[in-house]
Amino acid sequence: MKIQDRHEHEKRVVKQFDDWSDEYDEGIWSLYFNRSYRKSIEVVLRDIKGNTRILDIGCGTGGLEQHLNKSIAEKVEVHGIDISPNMIEIAKAKNQFSKNISFSVATVQKIPFPNDYFDIVFCLNSFHHYHNQQHALSEIERVMNKKGKFILLDVVADGLIRKLWAKTLTVIFREDYASFHETRALIKMLEKVNLKIYKKKYFFYMASFFMISKEDKNE
Repeated sequence: MKIQDRHEHEKRVVKQFDDWSDEYDEGIWSLYFNRSYRKSIEVVLRDIKGNTRILDIGCGTGGLEQHLNKSIAEKVEVHGIDISPNMIEIAKAKNQFSKNISFSVATVQKIPFPNDYFDIVFCLNSFHHYHNQQHALSEIERVMNKKGKFILLDVVADGLIRKLWAKTLTVIFREDYASFHETRALIKMLEKVNLKIYKKKYFFYMASFFMISKEDKNE
């Protein structure tokens, strides 16, 4: 069932991922996660330049950052945030020799960075966990600069098969609080915070990459 109170919701998510943290990088799901990291970087690799600032929301154990570290210059600034302290500790250990990559415990409901700060924002496989997804998108829009890009990857509920898969995931991981959306519903949520999808690509059929930018109010 949906949890109405944000703090109760977040407490449950923290416990879930703290408990899962030691096994997160093992098994079949790690193959999926690593593939998603590589594909996400491919989407924006040409946009990563000398002083690019990158945010990874729901960074988990820092897998995306490990892959990024192979592709970025030293001046690129990378920040990973996650609600799970145990996940963050593992992420720090895995990326301890990368001086331009940092991690902190934080929630997407209150991203600890100033307005217009980031050139690229990633949110991979975690959006369905957020308590107030509309506010989360508002926070993401706030920290993106005018020409920023937002890469969202999550399971979508488009069509019967994908809806059944989304439901199956909530059972497998005991995430009855999770919220998956059809693409058309996500588009409406993005429009409310001045964001638009400029490209969409299915990922392993059940999930989708959404490449998102800020709306140009002058258009």
